[in-house]
Amino acid sequence: MYYGIEEDGNYDAGDTAGRITSPIIDLNGLDSAQLSFNYFLETEGLAPDYDVATVLVSADGGEFIPIASNAVELEDPATDWTNVTFDLSPYAGQEIQVSFEFATEDRAFNNFEGWYIDDVTVTASETNLYHTVEVGSGENVEDINFGNFSLEVQSEIEPPLTIIEDDGTAAFAKDEDGTYWIVNNDTKEQLQLQNNRGTTYTDITNANWDGVAVEVDEEGGYRFLLDGENNREGEAYVWSTNDQGVINDNSGWLSGNDLLPLESEFNVDLSDDGEIGFSQNIEEDELLRVDETLVSLGRGDGILF
Repeated sequence: MYYGIEEDGNYDAGDTAGRITSPIIDLNGLDSAQLSFNYFLETEGLAPDYDVATVLVSADGGEFIPIASNAVELEDPATDWTNVTFDLSPYAGQEIQVSFEFATEDRAFNNFEGWYIDDVTVTASETNLYHTVEVGSGENVEDINFGNFSLEVQSEIEPPLTIIEDDGTAAFAKDEDGTYWIVNNDTKEQLQLQNNRGTTYTDITNANWDGVAVEVDEEGGYRFLLDGENNREGEAYVWSTNDQGVINDNSGWLSGNDLLPLESEFNVDLSDDGEIGFSQNIEEDELLRVDETLVSLGRGDGILF
């Protein structure tokens, strides 16, 4: 298609306009479609006020709506054949027509070559007819009816994560890349541990700590325990997260007797003394902190220094 005077090579014929429209294109039963064409375009370059080249679409016999023009989407001038593609997916499931329109909007400065259009195509894909069946780990599913045939399926899906520690309200897990994950032992929800910028963590993120355990906190988020290594040997650190596993607070590095409550909370021996939390030989209610020194109270014997 060419909008112009072929023998003159321009569209200098006054204040003119023209449109060419496709036959009806049936997009019923489709979920996506694209319009593509090649074009050559040369105008005075003042669209959308003058010399406007427009691509329009009508759905189910309705009004033609512009989807592109040389004011924005079409390069002007395009003095070599140029290919463009536009998404018609919003019109999937309807009958459409495509129209190409050119309007000078005045009588002046129309001695440019105009608009050539060629190789107009509409391509589409059929609606996704796949059926999705969710099968949990160790579950068997039988007699799935897909409408036109039945299929017996027996499937045992291995979990995508390796559980590292799951003694408590949540499990610490890693994926095949070693990335840290949180698994809620009650809901089975799997969350990737990350900061508020989306950064994730593995054992090689920092040489001075490794992730070891996680528990649900009182607010529905999680507390994630790091065990210090190398320069942080004998220390521990706790990240607090929201209910999506995004870190929003931390404990700072803790050591010494401050590790004992963490050992009890996470059931992990952080001090490497072979015991979890306070010594089993000393009752917690028999401990006092005096000048930051733990002393044992004998029964009726007073304070022993």
